[in-house]
Amino acid sequence: MELHIKGHETIVGLLKEQYRKFDVVLYTNSDFPVPRFIETHCNEMIHIPVDDCDFPRKTQVPPSLESVKKALDWSLGREKLICCCHAGVSRSSATAYLIASREWGPKAALSVLRPQKHWPNRLIVHLGSQVLNDPLIWKTFVDWQTKETGLDPSQNGGWPLEKPVANSL
Repeated sequence: MELHIKGHETIVGLLKEQYRKFDVVLYTNSDFPVPRFIETHCNEMIHIPVDDCDFPRKTQVPPSLESVKKALDWSLGREKLICCCHAGVSRSSATAYLIASREWGPKAALSVLRPQKHWPNRLIVHLGSQVLNDPLIWKTFVDWQTKETGLDPSQNGGWPLEKPVANSL
């Protein structure tokens, strides 16, 4: 499997070079339209309109178990895949980590993440570990982020991870 993490602007070059060769998991904010270039230059695409939050305000649409499951189910069996969000930092890196965890295991999946660049959305990672029924995905992520940043994502932000802010399936 070929797996990339891109932002809306950085995906352009790859899709120009390899027109209609990649499938795309595309995140946009809930009120943002699908970038037309991505839609016309990818092979297939799934659009997930959720805001980049893990402790949402009233006006935000957070990732949910349903949206994470939808992305993971859709990505299954795809050979050339790009996970893309606005900046290519949070939602896309969380989803790429989950997909890689499913394919290669959580420890090997860390290879898709760059500590200086990626700050995976912890709600997506937490929900994905539930969808994939693998608590080691979350533990491995917590250990990685704590080591790389000095911040423990299971403590940062003030919400209890045993009951994340999201809809259940």
